[in-house]
Amino acid sequence: MRKTRTGLCLLVAVAVLPGQWLESTLRLPDTLGGLRSLRCIACNTANNRMYVSGQEGECTIAIDGATSKKVARIPSGYFTIDACYNPVANKVYTANYYDDRLTVIDGAGDTVLATVMVGDRPVALCYDSGSNKVYCTNSLSDNVTVISCSTNAVVRTLSVGYGPLVLAWNPDKRRVYTANNSGSSVSVLRDSGGVALEEGVPPPASRRPLLATIIRGVLVLPASDVKRKAAGVLLDVSGRTVAQLKSGPNDLSRIASGVYYVKASGRETIARVVVQR
Repeated sequence: MRKTRTGLCLLVAVAVLPGQWLESTLRLPDTLGGLRSLRCIACNTANNRMYVSGQEGECTIAIDGATSKKVARIPSGYFTIDACYNPVANKVYTANYYDDRLTVIDGAGDTVLATVMVGDRPVALCYDSGSNKVYCTNSLSDNVTVISCSTNAVVRTLSVGYGPLVLAWNPDKRRVYTANNSGSSVSVLRDSGGVALEEGVPPPASRRPLLATIIRGVLVLPASDVKRKAAGVLLDVSGRTVAQLKSGPNDLSRIASGVYYVKASGRETIARVVVQR
């Protein structure tokens, strides 16, 4: 979802009363990282560092919060799409979309502690401080992987709704919520000594598998939809609309390479496409 350019940058701003302003701009990529198409950022409050990851470069860049200088290049997976921070253990976690892995980074030494296999196409992370666990949504295997932060090992995999994309943790009730894009549902996970699916909207009885179609430049939608003003939309893996689609040929030459979804207007079906250059 989302777009390779040579002029990418990270903006650093400081909030003060009564207003805010742009303090500095850090140019990426550079000789330290080669990181492009930035996707996520996490804040290490213990060491006052920011960790930035992205679609290209297979690395995470650590930035000193005091000086706004890049201080480390940490190897991580291919197409890192989300990151979260564990303040208890001082660890940073990255979800690597194409590798189907989660990378665990030591916040003190800026080194990789572990690489954990998760589900198919991980897209989102959240940290549960009550149980010291990290939850990872897997968008194509329709489940959530639960990782112990003490052992860096998977303790449970829970089936949820179709296409889970985002997570939220409720510390008062010790519940984790997943928003399931393809299933139009929310799943509620609880952890009271053991992790379990508490509640979810039942999915349809059957679902056709999302078979990927390779697209190089032009996506053609069926002529049967020609009467529609807008035949559908092109979604990235987070569910964000990146293009409006019409019947017939659609020029996708400016869309970054990656996995996308086509949702036809007025229909529940979603088709998976892979855009290549």
